[in-house]
Amino acid sequence: MNTVHEFYGIYKNQAETDWEFCWRCICAKIEGNIQCDWEDIVEYFDLGIHRDSLRKAVNVGDFSAYKVSKYYEEKLLKQTIDSKSKGEKELDQKIHQLQMEKFKLKDERSALNKVLRLQARWQELLDVIKQEVCSQDTEKYVKISNKYSESANNEAVLFVSDTHIGMTVDNPLNVYNKEVCIERFNKLTKSTIVNCKRNDVKTLNIILGGDIIEGIINLTGRIQQNEDIVHQIFTASELLTEMIVELSNNIEYVNVWSTNGNHARMSKDAKEALDGENFESIVYEYIKIKIELLQERNQVGTNITLNDNDYPDIAIVHINNCNKIVAGSHGTKDRKAINNVSRINSYLPIEIDYYMMGHLHNSHHQNNCYVNGCFSGSNEWAQGQRYNNEPIQIMLVFFEDSSTSLCEMNLK
Repeated sequence: MNTVHEFYGIYKNQAETDWEFCWRCICAKIEGNIQCDWEDIVEYFDLGIHRDSLRKAVNVGDFSAYKVSKYYEEKLLKQTIDSKSKGEKELDQKIHQLQMEKFKLKDERSALNKVLRLQARWQELLDVIKQEVCSQDTEKYVKISNKYSESANNEAVLFVSDTHIGMTVDNPLNVYNKEVCIERFNKLTKSTIVNCKRNDVKTLNIILGGDIIEGIINLTGRIQQNEDIVHQIFTASELLTEMIVELSNNIEYVNVWSTNGNHARMSKDAKEALDGENFESIVYEYIKIKIELLQERNQVGTNITLNDNDYPDIAIVHINNCNKIVAGSHGTKDRKAINNVSRINSYLPIEIDYYMMGHLHNSHHQNNCYVNGCFSGSNEWAQGQRYNNEPIQIMLVFFEDSSTSLCEMNLK
């Protein structure tokens, strides 16, 4: 037998005999790890036999050299494992548990680092927004000293959702673009003021219910967009700020909450998206920074309060005049209205009386669950499903005797 140190990329170990190295190369050939002929093995190692004799001896039949070798390897391994003492097995289990904890700790550190990176990027983004807002000309905002009605003592919840700012629609059933969007915001603001004064509303609670911008999550949305994501955020932030300020000029107290929708998530894959990675969080932070600046400059009143949510993506509004609780969310996880109040009550540590949501693009209510209409109206997807959605936004008025009145404001 020849001494061979390398065969088809396999190298001989220092402690390996020529015979052992030859056998390892034969096993590699059988297992498909190297592409060679049996004749190559015979010639390289000078075995002095015919290639078919080698092939049949090592790899033909149940009692070939290769199968017998593997059988005894596995049997010896099983005997070795079975022969371990109870103490050795317990030690192996503890080592295994320690390894699992090690990997678990590594995953936790990776998750923590991801959160810290997100927080750092978020803080950097907020600093940029503050610089941008502070450099803006805000002369168009003029503080109005209104004398509010002393008899007004009712409360209302205005739910604003599914404005899909940045989307364009032009078909026989609906036209929607930036100009139409601005027009509908003006209509919504005026209709809200009229309904609040008509119903003696003293406190207006506004829930921004998600899908305020069109976002970037799907191809159809990107085709229908006439603005990139940066301009969508800026347009939405300015329109909502103007609406909130105008409402505060006509209603004594204005409280605002915000919940995120699904269209504005930063990741196209819903499974990969983190809760904080949503462009609408930026919109709400912009609004807070802008209104805080206007209040510092004494251009708007101090009757605007912008609130954070106590629960992830669920706004909780306490109606003080009749001791009721309203919860609001976009509704991505709530497909039907019939049992949402009981479902939310089983989830939250407090008991709510009413639930308001968007997402379904079809204004209706059932069992104290109120579903908002679609501000932008019917788009190509809705038409493909034979839906013709009116651009409706809803407001629920609460009276001192615990009765309610629903205002459906059609913006067409």
